[in-house]
Amino acid sequence: MGRARALQWTVIAAAFCTIVLWSTAFVAIRAGLRSYAPAELATMRFLGASLLFGVLAFFRPVKRPETRDWPRMILTGAMGFAMYALLLNTGETRASAGMASFVISTVPVFTALFAAMILGERIPAFGWMGLGVSISGAALLAFGATGRCMFQPAVLILLAAAAAQAMFFILQKPLVSRYGATSTTSWAVWAGTACLLPFLP
Repeated sequence: MGRARALQWTVIAAAFCTIVLWSTAFVAIRAGLRSYAPAELATMRFLGASLLFGVLAFFRPVKRPETRDWPRMILTGAMGFAMYALLLNTGETRASAGMASFVISTVPVFTALFAAMILGERIPAFGWMGLGVSISGAALLAFGATGRCMFQPAVLILLAAAAAQAMFFILQKPLVSRYGATSTTSWAVWAGTACLLPFLP
C-alpha cells in the first residue's frame, strides 16, 4: 500500500514538473529570441537536450534501431524536434508567449486527426465536437478581436508547429512499441539536433 502511494505521488510530481517546464518554455523562448535568431536558439536548445540524453545513455544504454527503422526515426526527430522548434521560434518572433502556448495546445487536435487519417483510429461524436471547439478557438486567435477581423500570420506558423509536433506522436508510436520510450526519444532528439547543426550561431 505504501509503495503504491509513493508511486502515485511520484507520478503527480512528474506531471507537475512537466506542466511547469512546458509552460515556462514559451516565456524562455521569447526571452532567448532577443539575442538569437529562431534557428540558432533551436539549435542550442537541442544541443543541450542531446547532451543530457547522452549522459542518460551512459548509465542506461539505449537500443539501436534496426536498419529498416532508421528512416522513420530520422523523420520523427526532424518533424518533432527540428521542424517544431524552428516553426515555434519563428512564430514567437511575432506572437506573444501566451498566444503561442494557446495555439500549440491544439496539438491534440492535429494528433487526433492524423491518427484517424493515418492510423485508422476512430473518433467518437463527442471527440469531433471537442475538435470543433478547439479549432474555433484557434481561428479566433488567428483573426484577433479587432473590428476589421485582421488575420495574424504568426498564428498560421504556430499551427504548423502544432501539426509538426502531432506528426511526431504518430511517427513515434510503432517505434516506442519496439524500442521503448527512452531509446526512441533519445534517437529522435539526436536526429533532430543533427538536422539543426547547420544553424549553429
